Amino acid sequence: MYLRILHIEDHPGDRLLMRQKLESSNRGWIVEGVATLAEGLAAQNVDIVLLDLGLPDSEGLETLARFRLARPSMPIVVLTAHREEAMALQALREGADDFLCKDALTSAALMRSVYLSLERRRLRVELEQSKQNFSAIVHASQDPIWVIDTLGETLFANTAALQLQGDDHAAWGPNPVQDSVHLLEGRKLQLRVTPTLWFGKRCTLVMAYDVTVTQQRKAETERLRRALDLTRRRQDLERLATGLAHSINNALVGVLSVASRVDPIDADELTEATQRIRGITHLMGTFSEDQARTAAPNNLRASLEQAYLELKERAGKNIDLAFKLDEAVSGAHYSKEYLRPILWTLMDNALLAGCCKASLTASVEQGFAVVEWNCQAHRLGTPKRELMPWDELGSGTRGLALTAAQAFSLSAKGHAKLWLSERHKSEIRLRMYLPLAEPETLPKPSVPRTKEPMPIPEEADGLRTLVVDDNNMVRRVIATTLRRQGHQVFEAEDGRAGLNTAKEVALDVIVCDVRMPQMDGPTMVRKLREAGRNTPVLILSGFSEVDMPAGENIACLAKPFLPADLKAAIKALLEDSQS
Repeated sequence: MYLRILHIEDHPGDRLLMRQKLESSNRGWIVEGVATLAEGLAAQNVDIVLLDLGLPDSEGLETLARFRLARPSMPIVVLTAHREEAMALQALREGADDFLCKDALTSAALMRSVYLSLERRRLRVELEQSKQNFSAIVHASQDPIWVIDTLGETLFANTAALQLQGDDHAAWGPNPVQDSVHLLEGRKLQLRVTPTLWFGKRCTLVMAYDVTVTQQRKAETERLRRALDLTRRRQDLERLATGLAHSINNALVGVLSVASRVDPIDADELTEATQRIRGITHLMGTFSEDQARTAAPNNLRASLEQAYLELKERAGKNIDLAFKLDEAVSGAHYSKEYLRPILWTLMDNALLAGCCKASLTASVEQGFAVVEWNCQAHRLGTPKRELMPWDELGSGTRGLALTAAQAFSLSAKGHAKLWLSERHKSEIRLRMYLPLAEPETLPKPSVPRTKEPMPIPEEADGLRTLVVDDNNMVRRVIATTLRRQGHQVFEAEDGRAGLNTAKEVALDVIVCDVRMPQMDGPTMVRKLREAGRNTPVLILSGFSEVDMPAGENIACLAKPFLPADLKAAIKALLEDSQS
């Protein structure tokens, strides 16, 4: 072990003797001797000090105190004579790590003292660091902590305890009651009392917990746990709703295809039922993160006026529907595609619940257009309502509509509030807050074309059309419909196969789905454009929020659709591409 030892001794003979004893150990120790305390304090790169207390410039325990003040972490072995043993013991209490009597000093005793002093100093440094850490942790606690002796005197108090009551604990007395509750400074505190030792003295450790704060923390923890659980359930619902809506819309394509070929009366009823299902799939679409992209400046007044006419027809004589729009209601940010299905479903819920009155109103409050739906059952009169959190909604269609309304509002950068009757859950007051839009940001009416488009044959005879869809039934229905209209149809089961066909065949139009394995529709269109093919593309989607590729000759048609809708969409696309 390589050590640099500093020997502070004013007697030259003692310094020489100490050097010989240390060097004879063959430990490779380096010994440096000085005669005064000032020289010792000036020495550098020292591992341990052998200190005589009687020096020319310092005497007695003051010598130790001065050196310890200058070098607080340095191991110190005090050298003394037999008659000074009492002073040596006092030196140990005041910071020395060991002491040796010079009159009976041996090499073995000297080496043992050096090793023990080094180890004691290391342990003292660790203990001091541990005490500092303990003190920092205890003082950082927001709960008051005291150490009280058997007479009621305070031996220790952390910062929180001092702020609460200082060091006066007369209110508790010398023997606090175990696990008792006290009111101090207007705070309800529950005490935890534990017998302990404090530097060898029997005492009591008292820890006080603020009952109110503890309850608040538990409530906040429970709220966060429920919020996390709700977020996870909403994520699961989003994935489920997106997949179900896509599958339902694909199935409805076939239903509407059949409806177009049966008796007109039956077809109307079937088409109406299909549109209702379509509304539900739109509600399911509000849970998708992509839905936020559909919120845009729209004419809210016009949307609500149109929705009122449809709701009034749906309500018939069963529900007295009131309607009121403030003059200030004009433009707002929202998705037109999702507002109508939400209102439809709310009306259906009111009919199923036997409600007799309902109202649809809109007003402006602090930068928001507020759309309110209110309905109540006649048998209960005016209900007493209370504001309800969204995570306590029921399940079923009612829960889907209301939760979709919240998602609809959030997607528009707004929010929603819900009041439910304390006596009957079918009595609701729903308010959707939608950010206002400046009038100049609203969509402008389209200007009629002055240029006549190139005429398209009524049945589009001979059009070379590629149909790309991974659903065999949907692809077969579309292909059959187009062949009946005179198209020459090519089929592909995914975007990659469709891209290869589009590069090999000179096509007039492409009809493709959005979501497909291997390669989705938008990616296929982008790669087709990169290859220099500007073929018009009609994209089919179960939702309105399609991430449309940039460029011209692209249109979108939402599923489900009638064969006439498909025909009209292709015709409009070709007219746009040729104009």
